[in-house]
Amino acid sequence: MVLLMIGLNLISQTLKNTKWVVTDPNYVMTYYYHFTPDTIFVSEDNITFTPQSKFTCDQSSITMQDITGVMCAKNLVGSYAYYIGTNYVTFTLSSDNCSSRMFLMTTYHWSKMPAGIEAVEPISFSVGPNPSNGLVTVKMNSNRPAEILVYNLTGATVFSTKITTLETNIDLGSLPKGIYLFRVNSEGTTAVEKIALR
Repeated sequence: MVLLMIGLNLISQTLKNTKWVVTDPNYVMTYYYHFTPDTIFVSEDNITFTPQSKFTCDQSSITMQDITGVMCAKNLVGSYAYYIGTNYVTFTLSSDNCSSRMFLMTTYHWSKMPAGIEAVEPISFSVGPNPSNGLVTVKMNSNRPAEILVYNLTGATVFSTKITTLETNIDLGSLPKGIYLFRVNSEGTTAVEKIALR
């Protein structure tokens, strides 16, 4: 799982000691990547980072080698071409026998974390009652600005709102009965909870 890329002569300017927010295609899972000159570190909470891969790159391609054996077989190498936009990067497969890494590199959304933003307290919340008849209360651990997204199990967004309060009441009574995922995004951190509507 490694990755991002800019040429070695740009690493000190662009990637070294910078962090990237990496989100799956449905915006449910978020990871944080930190690039040093030759190692990629990953975190699920933007606080505790662990080494994942060694990498080398030039200005248009990157080669990475998994050092953990978690995502790919240990020491398995993958290569990608890349393009860096204003605040994002995209990858194109060159060669890789690790399907998990290919999916991460080519389908996840890679966004550069704004300068000056380091570790922030992870957002957390509770939603209830669970199960619910549609009237739910979302309780946050912080009143900093946040976005609430509700997804059905096909990945479609069925509700969204922005909040700045510790407690928010939401009426989902018009939705079909079933299982839904609540996702809250705030300052680069994400939390997800599941709820049943009956």
